[in-house]
Amino acid sequence: MSDVSVRIVDWLSSVLELLREPMTTMPTQTILDRLRVCYDSTAASWNWRDPDGAFGTISAPEDIVGARPARDVCPMGAVNSTGPAMGFTTGHIRRSLFNSPIPAVVISGDRRLIQLGMEHQLSIPYRLDGTMFRTFIVARGGKDYSDDDLMLARHIQQSLITVDQQISVLARASAEHGVAAPAADFQLTGRESAALQLLAEGLVNRDIADRLNISEHTIKFHIGSILGKLQASSRTEAVTRGLRSGLIEL
Repeated sequence: MSDVSVRIVDWLSSVLELLREPMTTMPTQTILDRLRVCYDSTAASWNWRDPDGAFGTISAPEDIVGARPARDVCPMGAVNSTGPAMGFTTGHIRRSLFNSPIPAVVISGDRRLIQLGMEHQLSIPYRLDGTMFRTFIVARGGKDYSDDDLMLARHIQQSLITVDQQISVLARASAEHGVAAPAADFQLTGRESAALQLLAEGLVNRDIADRLNISEHTIKFHIGSILGKLQASSRTEAVTRGLRSGLIEL
């Protein structure tokens, strides 16, 4: 197995652990720490912007935000008018990662960033809708990001989309009804909880798969697991038991 294959398997294994938890918020710090290890990076940041114009960033390590070696060099995660790809306003886009609705790009910064060891940056957006976005950025000095790094980023991006979509389903259900589903009592994973919620909302397997960014075959597997854990003989019975137990709400 090649080095990049090992890195991909290692990353996906850690994501599967995250998906087992019925989370309602993105585990930002956990992902930042993991990305720094994956890319042997000096720093990493999570950057967000909402439709109302509110924006912010979380960086690891935290003190990197205040590091400014020269005038006009923005801290890690700063965004300019060109969009979320720009980790620093002095950077420029070197190459596109791939063509997709959510592009990920590599950025080579101004040489003044060499002083911070962050002249090379890789941005991996996982949600992009007009001016609203969510993206992770890693930065390092010296060695630029390679084709293998970009290949890994493709897998990371898709896994982040999956985590984000699952969280969105569970967060919406929690916000609407004011309580978190007691999924742990039935040993439901986060993905199973999200699938059960969407099942209760009347979605068929194909639509559930689209919402959670996974295959229809995988959804069938999860529904089978849900039926077993809830001791239900049908999808309708599983939804009924889920409603009665407070696992889901309508």
